[in-house]
Amino acid sequence: MVCDRENGFLTGWGPAGADSIGIESSRIDECVAEIQRRRVKSIFGAPYLGFEEDTLDFLRQIPFVERMWFNDVKVRDIDGLYSVAKLKFFGVFPKRPGIDFSKLPDLEELIIHFNKRDIGIDSLTNVKRYHVWHFNPKKATFERLLVPPSVQKMMVCWANPHRLDGLSSMPKLKQLELARCRNLTSVGALPSIAPKLEEFMTEDCGRLDDGERVARSMRTLKHCFIGDTEIVSKYR
Repeated sequence: MVCDRENGFLTGWGPAGADSIGIESSRIDECVAEIQRRRVKSIFGAPYLGFEEDTLDFLRQIPFVERMWFNDVKVRDIDGLYSVAKLKFFGVFPKRPGIDFSKLPDLEELIIHFNKRDIGIDSLTNVKRYHVWHFNPKKATFERLLVPPSVQKMMVCWANPHRLDGLSSMPKLKQLELARCRNLTSVGALPSIAPKLEEFMTEDCGRLDDGERVARSMRTLKHCFIGDTEIVSKYR
């Protein structure tokens, strides 16, 4: 992803958005001061952009931040995260302790690398968009995947379950994308899990054998692609 520099600070990187500032460890005090001065609501960080912190303590100085995206970072202490009381968007790095998401009740968009130590995701009532990466439990089922009951758009990428059985009911879900779930053979439980689903897409789920049949049975669907094949399209 490409970012720019404005007045000496990294800005405008990826999901953090155009009006964002990158955290560089070599000048972290300057970055924090600039965020405070301008009341910037969105921040980001990555090792290849100069982020080398192993704690999130600096967040205590900028508790008004609402959007946060960290890529490929390794953090040993995340307690500073809980000082950001109004966080709405969080892209979560994989190498970290577990997070108690119940302490971040205002979240609306959550992108996570699965961590079995996370708790509280299923207590979030404002999350509309939820992405889960690398969900590969030993049991190879969706039983341990925590899902916000309010979710409307969800993506699961790189997961090992064979079926959707065990996945929590999502009564408000309108869009579901399953990508690179290469063990997945059946989505037969989809109508009961997501009774209001309008869009369903799969990508690189080569073993799936009932996707078309299930999609055609769901009267709520307006758009569906199974791999490269369009199964349902009611938008035309």
